[in-house]
Amino acid sequence: MISRNRLIETLRTGTLALTATNRLARQIVADYDQAMIDAGLTAWRRPPVQTLEAWHADAAAKLYGGDARLLSQQQASCVWEEIVRDDLQMQQHDLLLVQPTVKKARQAYRLLCDYGATFDPSVSSEDQRAYWRWHQAWEQHLQEKGWLDPATTLRLVVDAIEAGTLAVG
Repeated sequence: MISRNRLIETLRTGTLALTATNRLARQIVADYDQAMIDAGLTAWRRPPVQTLEAWHADAAAKLYGGDARLLSQQQASCVWEEIVRDDLQMQQHDLLLVQPTVKKARQAYRLLCDYGATFDPSVSSEDQRAYWRWHQAWEQHLQEKGWLDPATTLRLVVDAIEAGTLAVG
């Protein structure tokens, strides 16, 4: 774990700090501000502190020319809900609670994306086949609309860094 003083000095050089939560990012910025006040400064640049999620969303926006194509978590959830509701109606299956089902489906999608995994729906359970229909509908929406899913942005950014098409920093 990095000490507070070392973190402050690192931030003074303009080095980006990535955090897990917005709350932690705010606390680091507040600590930095207090250190600048304690040092007798009256003005300073805001330190580059972001959550990992915000950083890779910004990086994806740079890669794809703006963030208009990148869906927010809320937008993605709304589209997933629409997909699940439509499928449940088509299948005449109304026993599922849509919002918890969508939450689990999005978690599954993120894991599949993170690990580059897939499965064969022909040898799957009824629930897995239902998920696969939603997954396919989601991918079709993304392709047709030209949208980027927040679950895939980290992989896109990592691939771009590895390919040398996105500079880190």
